[in-house]
Amino acid sequence: MYTTPSKNTFITAANVVIVPFIGYIIYKRKIDKLGLISSLVAKKENPIVLTDVQFCVAFSLLFVIQFISKEMDMNVRSDTYIRVIYLCIFYTAVCFLIQTVCQKMVTETKAAIILSTESFFGTILSVIIFKELITLKLILGCLLIFLAIIVSETKLAFIKKKVEIVEE
Repeated sequence: MYTTPSKNTFITAANVVIVPFIGYIIYKRKIDKLGLISSLVAKKENPIVLTDVQFCVAFSLLFVIQFISKEMDMNVRSDTYIRVIYLCIFYTAVCFLIQTVCQKMVTETKAAIILSTESFFGTILSVIIFKELITLKLILGCLLIFLAIIVSETKLAFIKKKVEIVEE
């Protein structure tokens, strides 16, 4: 299976839109409550502990999946392990920790919108670096997902404020 970097970034960004629906389906929670609860929990927790827990859970789940699917290949050069550890620590864990710490300094909506720009920049950089072709389907998909993220996170409150100002 193969996908492009731009498609991958938009699939990743779609979690902002999908997670509230999963919470509604599984837990029968109102959609806004899931966002509120998760953001309150994340705001109260120590970012270092939160990052550690997230990495441990992700590692454990991926290890089990690889073991079950028999896709673990331990026959690699010894310097590969050093490179993987370096990438895990400096390019993933440290960056993710900084991101988690900084998220505590802004509102949940601003953090979600800032994080969702990954899809925008991922697409732009995929076109520039990997010479990915810009198609109508790519543009429409990007716009739809980006609009869904904005609507999901802002509830279009910025439009309502403008209408109230005009009515006054």
